[in-house]
Amino acid sequence: MLSRLAMMACLAATTFAPQVASARNFIVAQAVEVQTFDPHGTTETNTLGVIMNVYEALIRRNRDMQIEPGLATAWQVIEPTRWRFTLRQGVVFQDGTPLTVADVVFSLGRAQADTSDARPAVRSIERIDVVNDTSFDIVTRAPNPILLAEIANFYIMSKPWSEANQATLPFTPTRGAGTENFATRHANGTGPYGLVSYEAGQQVKLARNTRWWDTPTNDLTEVVFTPIGSDATRLAALLSGGADLINPIPEQATAQVTANPAFRVVRGARPAVMYLGLNQSGDHPFRDVRVRQAMYAAIDDVALRRVVMRGSALPAGSMIPEGVEGFAPDMARHPATDLVAARRLMAEAGQAQGFDVTLNCTNDQYPQDEAVCMALGPMLARIGIRMASQPESRARFFPRITGGDTRFYLMAWYAPTFDAHHILWNTMHTKGGGNGSWNATGWSNPDFDALVGRVGVEMDPAARRGLIAEANAMERENMVYLPLYQLSLAWGTRAGVDVVLRPDNRLDLRFVTVR
Repeated sequence: MLSRLAMMACLAATTFAPQVASARNFIVAQAVEVQTFDPHGTTETNTLGVIMNVYEALIRRNRDMQIEPGLATAWQVIEPTRWRFTLRQGVVFQDGTPLTVADVVFSLGRAQADTSDARPAVRSIERIDVVNDTSFDIVTRAPNPILLAEIANFYIMSKPWSEANQATLPFTPTRGAGTENFATRHANGTGPYGLVSYEAGQQVKLARNTRWWDTPTNDLTEVVFTPIGSDATRLAALLSGGADLINPIPEQATAQVTANPAFRVVRGARPAVMYLGLNQSGDHPFRDVRVRQAMYAAIDDVALRRVVMRGSALPAGSMIPEGVEGFAPDMARHPATDLVAARRLMAEAGQAQGFDVTLNCTNDQYPQDEAVCMALGPMLARIGIRMASQPESRARFFPRITGGDTRFYLMAWYAPTFDAHHILWNTMHTKGGGNGSWNATGWSNPDFDALVGRVGVEMDPAARRGLIAEANAMERENMVYLPLYQLSLAWGTRAGVDVVLRPDNRLDLRFVTVR
């Protein structure tokens, strides 16, 4: 008997004209629309997953996620704060303009601008010293053990193109930072594909860049990314031949799709934790750590993972997930639900009668995000907290978080560097001066900030892991966040499609083959 989702998918399939892609065309349906095409105007993973096929960085990751040369062919540490890079020769942008060291210098300044969302990737860089036409030194403010991992997300733009199109500064839509310009909807990269067309909220069309410096490993000449927010409609696109790959595949449909030899499900863990953020500023019950502890004790993470997430989520007891440098097994241990302890803590905090609060969450960003949002209300009601859910689009939600316009929020954070420092620095460090950009909790601890600073410069791996563990213990003692579970990934493809499911949920078209 067909599931409700499957029946909806069958109905929705009638709206799709079959577009079975040949080996030269590829159609992707993803739940989240592309925010912008400015590589310095977003950190949103689905958007970067499209942009990375057009723009390139100095280094890149291979199919095993190991670092390899990109626009730089070699590098060496000259001294602890000076790295010398050799620029790849013979590379041209999509418009035919040669790649130069001047483009790298320009891109750094652009990525470090106040309106940039790419600052985490270049946070440690003080300047670039030009050595000659083919070499340059990246000078960091302090030793940086993860420089290569960070600049894998620092994309190089053409200086002449940006200047000619008045796009020398980025526009970040999630913060409304800067002014929308030519680079928001147009692109000129060095990557394997070029941008043909893009309009916000609509499909993105890419075509093979015949000027690409590397050798293609497939014959895909055109790729279309189409945003389809509805699970049923997205599933219908796959089942009807309207898409070759869907991201994500609805969890409730995975068994049905797996059983059909015409399709397959690709799975993988994602280094991202879904968590609750609590704004502790002002005279609010959240300011009392006992209230935060009570809430955590009242939340049934097992029910969230097994029932709401349909078994697709992993346990998490920390903001540092498995798959990230600095993770230790005890960080995955989520404390058991304990309503007796929770009610006692509420009483000790003077909140035996509870209070009212609104939970801000997305309804189009994470798997089952709205369902999780709704499920938390009854759990917290057991200790007197009267929670109203406010699901909204990601376009409204993320500016709310970065602007501090929230008291209580549900979201996830992943580390594109696959290193804990990215999490500690972005979500827990005191906000200000480029630090703590996504810390909407109001929490500030100078000792913690100093510890994060030490993590950022410690070059000894063992000592660094010890500092990360210390920082994690400090955050857990203060219960700054309430980590719920670790996300996993699931894509659906038609048979004959081979892909590499990266843990950051980005689709690298270099590794897509169609038989």
